[in-house]
Amino acid sequence: MTSPEQETSPSSFAVKSPSQARPLRLRGLLYTVVGAACWGLSGTAAQTLFQFYHVSAQWLVMVRMLGAALILYGWLRPPFPRQHVRTFIFFALFGLAGVQLTYFAAIAYSNAATATCLQYVSMPMIALYDVIILRSPMTYKKLLALIIAFIGTLLLVLGGANGIFALQITIPGLLIGLLSAAAAAYYLISSKYFVARYGAWGMTTWGFLIGGGAMLFVAPPWDVQIPAQPLPFLLLIAFIVVFGTLLAFGLTFSGVPHISATETSIAIAVEPITATLAGFLLLHVALTPQQYIGATCIL
Repeated sequence: MTSPEQETSPSSFAVKSPSQARPLRLRGLLYTVVGAACWGLSGTAAQTLFQFYHVSAQWLVMVRMLGAALILYGWLRPPFPRQHVRTFIFFALFGLAGVQLTYFAAIAYSNAATATCLQYVSMPMIALYDVIILRSPMTYKKLLALIIAFIGTLLLVLGGANGIFALQITIPGLLIGLLSAAAAAYYLISSKYFVARYGAWGMTTWGFLIGGGAMLFVAPPWDVQIPAQPLPFLLLIAFIVVFGTLLAFGLTFSGVPHISATETSIAIAVEPITATLAGFLLLHVALTPQQYIGATCIL
């Protein structure tokens, strides 16, 4: 039996003509960009929950994964992935649940700016996989886009009032942040195999069920204090579940089969733009000239 890496090699997929490939590629880019934007919006909602309702990161990861999974399962009822079960469970735990847990943990041990910068080390990780493992050509246009997008992310994240001093490097924060980058690179790369076998939404459903189910042992549903006026709290949760999880991951996974790994890593850089703009519009966080330059670089 072949491994997922072998089965997702370039030779394992039928070659499409340019007239067929171009619309699929544009659709893949659109799905990935919209999915990343949804993830960015959910970050602002999560920040509100952390600050005003004092929910734990573990509880939020559990709720968002299980909530999205139950919606998808009730809608689609996809069959359980029966091939490479152990690999899929690892993908659900380390990839889907792990990328969220490590990101929030990196924030706890440092701050949001540091955690975001470290997580986007996944961009060069994915590009290296694309070139070394899949042997995809690294054109000068791709390389230039990757460098500019990465610089833009740094400018966007570190362009606030404190600038470079916003970075708070601690040993635990650095190690967990790099682990978050590895988890992000892993789930984006591995998703191509599972999407090809089980479909984007079927894979998302079972990945969330497994990852969210495991989180029940870490943060049970009752491990939260419901506020006296629950409506704003519940609306934030619903927004994170539907837009920040179900659509964010589902659309991203729908897009990755049609674009290269390097293009995926660049497209997801839209996430910090969306998060920054949401903070500006909803939380009235002022933007600096460096942040405008960073957003322009990413675009």
